[in-house]
Amino acid sequence: MSEELTLAGLFYRASNGWDYFNLAIPPEDAITDPHERELCRAMLLRALALLGASEKAQLDHVMPDLYGWIQEQITAVENAVRAADKEHGRDWTPTWDARTDSFQILDSSGVPVADGVQPGTAGLIAANAPRLVLLRCAADRKQLKLHAPQPDGTGFPDGFQCRTCSEDGGDGYQYLVPFPCPTIRAVAEGYGWVEKH
Repeated sequence: MSEELTLAGLFYRASNGWDYFNLAIPPEDAITDPHERELCRAMLLRALALLGASEKAQLDHVMPDLYGWIQEQITAVENAVRAADKEHGRDWTPTWDARTDSFQILDSSGVPVADGVQPGTAGLIAANAPRLVLLRCAADRKQLKLHAPQPDGTGFPDGFQCRTCSEDGGDGYQYLVPFPCPTIRAVAEGYGWVEKH
């Protein structure tokens, strides 16, 4: 992208006089409706594409790498789980400890993972034993692979669709589901992502 352009929120400002007015797109703070902001953002990106701005630079600023972010979150969880796995194995079981009138979580060797916990906490810890968490991470990675972004064929640098949700309707039309699709958004939410409106 030209040195004359600098990113200002979701919108670009040019120091050479080519600005919001020239593109007929109002400044970011003047748009309060989220749908309208997204529409203006898309119009601006298309204008930049037509003016020959660098495709990679546009992608870097336009589409947050939600796909990559999810992969990083899954990897962080897997690393934490593998560390616990080295200490206590993959299977944990809650058991009642009559001496202390509380639950303890035992690993497959009978070594306590946690002592003196209440029933709800014991169930939560056991439900997040390394084997089960790794299974959930593997399932999330499968969802990522199934719903990976791919170019949507429009030729615009921000034009991505979900490879699974988008389909040929059999009637001569291609039904595009933009990336990120609802499935990717749901997986991301499971790792704490919140969509900004």
